[in-house]
Amino acid sequence: MNIEDLFKFLNHDKNCIKINKGLLNILNLEEAAFYSFLIKMCYEKYKNQEYKYFDDMIYYFVPVEDIEEKLNLTPFKQRVILNKLEKENLIKIKFGHARKRYVAISEDISMIEKLVFNVDIYKLKKELVSFLSDKLSSLNKQDAETSKKYLLDYMMKEKTKILDELAKTK
Repeated sequence: MNIEDLFKFLNHDKNCIKINKGLLNILNLEEAAFYSFLIKMCYEKYKNQEYKYFDDMIYYFVPVEDIEEKLNLTPFKQRVILNKLEKENLIKIKFGHARKRYVAISEDISMIEKLVFNVDIYKLKKELVSFLSDKLSSLNKQDAETSKKYLLDYMMKEKTKILDELAKTK
């Protein structure tokens, strides 16, 4: 078996948990793996319409045994990690019986971006839209074509600056 075959074998989608590197800035490896596994599990359950509504939120059944089998995490370790994820507002938990629970995944991407990048992306986008709206409203029709090109160039430069700043914060 060569390195390419080994890579393909070990990275087959059904046998892998993909972890966003940014998650590792806020969570340890076990927590990030568990959260990533939960996202995948809940996404599959959502596609199959295997969920319940509690308090106007979608909750997914997450059996202790499934996590124990797939991630090799004891029930105690699972509870510790779930509590941490809930504290970070990434999930909400509803416990049923002793070994059964329902989990809701926070779908607020801006909150996750804020945790991962340590920056409120939503606020930055809102400020940029406001700034551009002000600039566009101050243009007269004669300058419109020239200004469009200028604004597009300016937006690309600002986008590059923001991305550079985000990279520095990591």
